[in-house]
Parts: sequence; structure tokens; C-alpha cells
Amino acid sequence: KSYYEVLVDEYQDTNNLQDSLFYALSDGGKHLFMVGDVKQSIYGFRHANPENFLARKESYPPYNGDVSPSKIILGANFRSREQVCDYINFFFGRMMQKATGTLDYNDEEKLIPSAVYPQNDCEAVETHFVELCDSEDARSIQEGIYIAQYIKSVMDKEPFLRDKSNPSTLRKARY
Repeated sequence: KSYYEVLVDEYQDTNNLQDSLFYALSDGGKHLFMVGDVKQSIYGFRHANPENFLARKESYPPYNGDVSPSKIILGANFRSREQVCDYINFFFGRMMQKATGTLDYNDEEKLIPSAVYPQNDCEAVETHFVELCDSEDARSIQEGIYIAQYIKSVMDKEPFLRDKSNPSTLRKARY
């Protein structure tokens, strides 16, 4: 009764105890506002249960101004180039299915490119396949060397990133 509303970000990373507390503190979920993305759930080792968020998301109708609880899909992506969003949508649309994971990668899950980036000659997306040796220790070293060499090659490229302080100019990558 002390809380008018409970707001929780990254709800997909809450565990069952936290979920129960948020539910109780928000008058049985009536005053609970949560934001999350099941595809970004990374805290299984902390007993996060993304199914709690997913169950609510699937049970809520789209927001129309009248019905509560309801859901608002925040699909606009302002961090990535259109080619990156298209690449992710292509692969996740084929790989993420309820039968093999926790959700279907449908229109609600897709990234909608919403940022404007200057054109450049750099590849927006790259896929690297690295043949690794059998030994787990040697694989870690081999992967580390490959990644370090790739980072070095990116750092040596001509300016290709938009400068936040002056968006009309491009800058080199920085560590």
C-alpha cells in the first residue's frame, strides 16, 4: 500500500523471488510497469527466469489506452545500422523458435532500424568462421589471437564512425 507503482527495467533477468516481490509490492501486478527483452537474458547463473516476463508479455493485449495491463512493443533500434538489424532479423528469424528455445522471433521481436548513419565503404556486417584445433586450452588461445588481430585491423582503418560531438564528421575507432 506504500507504493503507487513499481517500475522494473531488465525484467527478463529477475528471478522467481524477485518476481514474487514485485507482484506483491504492486498490488498483485496492478501497478507493475516492466521493461525487458527475453533475447537479452544473460543471468541464468543467478537463477533469472525469463519465463516470468515472457508469460506476462504473451498474456497482455497491445496497449490501446483503455486496457490494463497491456504491452507496448519498443522495437525501434537506434544503436545499429539498418544492415545490422536486417542481418540479426534474418538469422534470428530462422534460429529462434519456441520449439527450440523460449520464443518465436516474430514481428514483435524484430529490430526496426531507426537511426540514420552516414554512408561509408565499410562492411556493416561480417561473419567470421574460424577453424579451431581440438584442445580446449589451445582453442582459447587461438580465439584470443584471432580476436586481437581483428580488433587491431579495425583500429587501423580509415575514419568510419560518426563522431557524437560533430555528427557530420567521421572518426576512427577508439579503444
